[in-house]
Amino acid sequence: MYKQATVGDNNTCAPGILDLKGKAKWNAWNGKKGKQSFKAIYM
Repeated sequence: MYKQATVGDNNTCAPGILDLKGKAKWNAWNGKKGKQSFKAIYM
């Protein structure tokens, strides 16, 4: 939620398959795509 609230939608490429931690973070952020930043702050 922090990234969605501060940066907005994820428009970066997915990390490599061996970067498990980065992939989990990217998936979590990408799952919030389209949520308005002010709503992400208060969730």
